[in-house]
Amino acid sequence: MVTTSSPLARSEDVKHALGAVRNIDPVTALLQKPMRLQELEDRYIEGVLEKVGGSKPKAAEILGVDPSTLYRREKQRG
Repeated sequence: MVTTSSPLARSEDVKHALGAVRNIDPVTALLQKPMRLQELEDRYIEGVLEKVGGSKPKAAEILGVDPSTLYRREKQRG
């Protein structure tokens, strides 16, 4: 909840209500517990698939690959 004395909340009011925001570099976070590149790819692809409700064509578009790549990877892992 954002409270302010003026009729409209300003961006400063919202920032104050949210508190400190940390800018975390995802690569730095990953380096805290290094993993194999294959595992990183698999986990990222799984995350994108989850975000798009399992749609391989949508995930492929986000990932910049052909949908057949995702079907082939799934078959190889299966």
